[in-house]
Amino acid sequence: MGDDENPFEKFKLSIEMERLIEYQKQMARAVMPMVELQEKIVESMKPIFEMNTRIKELFEPLANIDWRALSDAAAERIKYTDGQLKEYGELLWCLDIETLAVVEEKQVGIEDLPKHIKESLPEYIEEVLGDPMFALHSSLIKETYAAYNSGYYKLCIFPLFAVFEHIINSWFDGNIQGESILITKRPQGRRYHTKINKLVDGDKGNELNAYIKVFAFSVLRVYLKTFETFGDEPNKELNRHSVAHGFHDYDSITETDVLKLFQLLKATTILSYITVEDINTQ
Repeated sequence: MGDDENPFEKFKLSIEMERLIEYQKQMARAVMPMVELQEKIVESMKPIFEMNTRIKELFEPLANIDWRALSDAAAERIKYTDGQLKEYGELLWCLDIETLAVVEEKQVGIEDLPKHIKESLPEYIEEVLGDPMFALHSSLIKETYAAYNSGYYKLCIFPLFAVFEHIINSWFDGNIQGESILITKRPQGRRYHTKINKLVDGDKGNELNAYIKVFAFSVLRVYLKTFETFGDEPNKELNRHSVAHGFHDYDSITETDVLKLFQLLKATTILSYITVEDINTQ
């Protein structure tokens, strides 16, 4: 009698087949949670990808500034400022109006910027905590600042990214505009108007709007740079996705990285003076 006719061999084969099927079932049960998690991650990333697309569309054409409405001197000054902001933005330094003025007046170079921001940080924190834009995150910012003062730089990165992301999303949704910020009211007084007016001459209205757009675009450029997808190796540059999804070289995080994000929050306050519609029109 051949093996194919041996009942015992058939029985062993059926047992092996049952074991194989059970093993495949176990593998499927083990893999499914990972597949579902991956699907959830992809789904959660869709709003960010859509936001990136919307921001990129705003740059066509750059800033929608009506250069013809500006004096030659003002146009040159604004283009020069935009160039400076781009240069610093490439290194993920997003400068606000005050900080850029200090850079120009005191000739603070990129290598000296971390020291300046560190010395000014208590004032930054006070200013940010007093702004209604950050009312939802005041306790988070306070604890992050405490972590920074204790030298826990890695713990600071994601909370600051989370605050920044929420502000950008809220701004795009129209919840941050004019004197109305979320469900609170902005204190009276346009402090940035006064600061920008010190930088420009001529027709204050047109020049003021152009300056606000230039600084707003600086914030959006840094958003795009820090929220872009990362590669196949642990990331060493500030990036929201690699930090949040555990594929970052966390040992590369420095005090300067944290200072860049605190500075970014300060620079983001310019968005309360401009809407998406303002940027889309001249």
